[in-house]
Amino acid sequence: MPIELKFEKSEAERFIQSLDEGKSIDVPKGGWTVDSVLTLAGVCQEVARSQTRQNEEAPMPEELLAAIEWCASVARFVADGQYEDSFEPSHQTLIFIDPQGKKKFRQIDGFKWQGQTNA
Repeated sequence: MPIELKFEKSEAERFIQSLDEGKSIDVPKGGWTVDSVLTLAGVCQEVARSQTRQNEEAPMPEELLAAIEWCASVARFVADGQYEDSFEPSHQTLIFIDPQGKKKFRQIDGFKWQGQTNA
């Protein structure tokens, strides 16, 4: 189903400035809307992309998107009150695209179960 999005340049600029300066992100005028949350998500993705580009072994765009999807899925565990069933308060994983193009993750630390699986 299509999503209609109203993108406000000034809002994106405020988000970028806050992230660049290490400041808190203020609630947008009128509160958080789907538009402002998606704008923030896009800004965060671009900031992450630009920071990883500074690394000699920067991830491919698909790997960065897989990492964002991982964070979103784990955030769902937090929102549903199920995070503690599977993870320690902090966990670390390696996210990658295998030779067949499938998203995978490998546990590094903080998991309450063992194995490697699709992300």
